[in-house]
This record gives sequence, C-alpha cells and structure tokens, in this order.
Amino acid sequence: MFDLSACFSYLHSGGPVMWPMLGCSVLMLWLAAGLLFRPAAYQPELKPTGVSWLDERRAQLSQQQWLQHQQEQLQSIRLLATTAPLLGLLGTVSGMITMFRALAQSGLHDGNAISDGIAMAMISTQTGLLIGAPGLLLAYLWQRRLGSQQQRIASGAHYAQ
Repeated sequence: MFDLSACFSYLHSGGPVMWPMLGCSVLMLWLAAGLLFRPAAYQPELKPTGVSWLDERRAQLSQQQWLQHQQEQLQSIRLLATTAPLLGLLGTVSGMITMFRALAQSGLHDGNAISDGIAMAMISTQTGLLIGAPGLLLAYLWQRRLGSQQQRIASGAHYAQ
C-alpha cells in the first residue's frame, strides 16, 4: 500500500530543494504520458479541398506544426532532465552547509544534527539523479522516434506504417 506520510517524510528529509524536484518529476511524467497516449507517427486529419496545390500546402503546414510541437516537447523533457540533477546538487550543498553549521554550533556532540545534514545531502542528490537519468533516456528515445518521423515526412510517407 502507498504510504503518503512516508513520501512527505522523504521530501522533508531531502530539504527544501525536493519540492522543485517533485515539480520537475511531475512535469516530466505528464510529458511522457502525453507521448505514450499520442499517435506514434504523424497522421494528417485534413479534408481534401479538391485543389491539389492547396491540399499539398496544407499538408506541409500541418506536418511542420506537428514537428514543431514535438521539438518543443522534446526540449521541455531535456530541460527538466538536466535541471533535476542540478537541483539535487544544490540540495547536496545545502545539506553539507547544514552539517557544517551543526558541527560549528555543537561540535561532535550532536550527532543527529550532523546526520540530518548528511541525509539531506544524499537524499537530494539521489532524487535528482533518479529524476534526471530516466528523463535523459526518454529524451534520447523521443529524439530517435522524431528523427525517423522527420525522415518519413521528408520522403513523402505521411501516414503511420
């Protein structure tokens, strides 16, 4: 069973940087879901007008719009996948600062404060990598799929095969 309090505890122990990383994760999942539930290839839904040059131009514009939208989605995935590990690194630095402050205030006598700082550093680093690595893989796979679609469109094969 899913324990929501354990999730909030994990987010809290990673420090304040965990909330932006959660946002990156949710946005990336939303984009990935859109990718999964979208047709795998460009599929024009244009009704012929009866004028061949007009139909051809409308098809070209539709293809360009589709490719532009796909490129924008891909750039969003790349941005999120790159940002998450950097946020994790920021959390690492914050956790180490917390640990050094605890050392300065209490010396080696307060092991809990020191371990909390180390935990914050490690949890935020781990979370950033857990979000970023699959995101980069998703961006790579999406780029390959988009490249093959661009080749199909360039060769005139406008429909999914």
